[in-house]
Amino acid sequence: NRDCIYSNHGTDYTGETNVTQTGTNCIEWTQEQLLNFVGSEVLTRESTFGIEKNYCRNYRFDTMFTSPWCFTGPNSWEFCTVDFCGRLLSHYL
Repeated sequence: NRDCIYSNHGTDYTGETNVTQTGTNCIEWTQEQLLNFVGSEVLTRESTFGIEKNYCRNYRFDTMFTSPWCFTGPNSWEFCTVDFCGRLLSHYL
């Protein structure tokens, strides 16, 4: 798992950060209260999106979600702080 993002929106993030920018712990994606928001179709494809446990993710490809985020309660969510990855190929150039 990478604990950094390559894309601007962090849709590629698969690391284990599970705390928001304000220091709030994320809750499990599979909690029943979240199913209406997340949708069971997303959770059934969780291996595609890497949605597991209470890790920060950004599986939504829209402008509202600009970085990895997580739920902090049944009706609340927050962005997480995840650093950008360094240039992986820079030592080959």
